[in-house]
Amino acid sequence: LLYILKNKKIETNLIKNFHYFQSKRWDLSFYDGNLLRLPSKNLEKAIENFIAFKKQNDLINNTTIDLRISDRIIISNE
Repeated sequence: LLYILKNKKIETNLIKNFHYFQSKRWDLSFYDGNLLRLPSKNLEKAIENFIAFKKQNDLINNTTIDLRISDRIIISNE
């Protein structure tokens, strides 16, 4: 995962916590309170989608970005 994040130029120093699940997927908690839920498959494509989304949208703190469903980005501020 770290290799993919660095290869996609994600600043890993902004990530507070990595959480791995037995279903072979990851959640990334950022210091700004945002949570990125990654799928177990097509991890690189999901990260590319996150980068593209983030470039086009300003995220407020404590936002959950859920990429677990293929070709969908689910945003929540709960």
